[in-house]
Amino acid sequence: MGKILKALAWCKGFWKSASILSDAEIQNALALSVQGLDRMEACLLDSPAIDVPVNHHFSSGIYAREAILKSGGFYIGHKHTTDHLNFLMEGTGKALVDGQLKTLTGPCIFPSSAGSRKAVYALTEMRWVNVHPTDETDLVKIESLFIEKSPAFKAHEKRIQSMPTPALNLKEAV
Repeated sequence: MGKILKALAWCKGFWKSASILSDAEIQNALALSVQGLDRMEACLLDSPAIDVPVNHHFSSGIYAREAILKSGGFYIGHKHTTDHLNFLMEGTGKALVDGQLKTLTGPCIFPSSAGSRKAVYALTEMRWVNVHPTDETDLVKIESLFIEKSPAFKAHEKRIQSMPTPALNLKEAV
């Protein structure tokens, strides 16, 4: 429990110091995530967000989700409900994949099991593609088919949805 609390304390300052983390610090955070991935996610959800550009690709019976992970960012994915393939097209990162800590350098391809989550610290910009078998093209339906959001993420979404939308002052906009 002490190590997880230390990781959470470290997480609070992560965004300010991400570019100067040592390999040992990255590996320690990812290794702790095996036991506390939901806690790490909750902590990161309270930190400034990193924009993750996503492209969606469809072909006959195949859906591919391509994400661009920026260098120096720490990313935690949702739990996947099915076996699937991962294509790291380019870049290098330290990753927790199916409970094992790995250094990944693209291009590479590897499978992930149903029920798995991945956590990644991008050492360089990474282009990561998940591939799933489906004829579905509705992104909301695809999300419901292939991912399971954590309680922390669901609570985060609920907080965002309940936030008031700022009123637009048309005089200032002109």
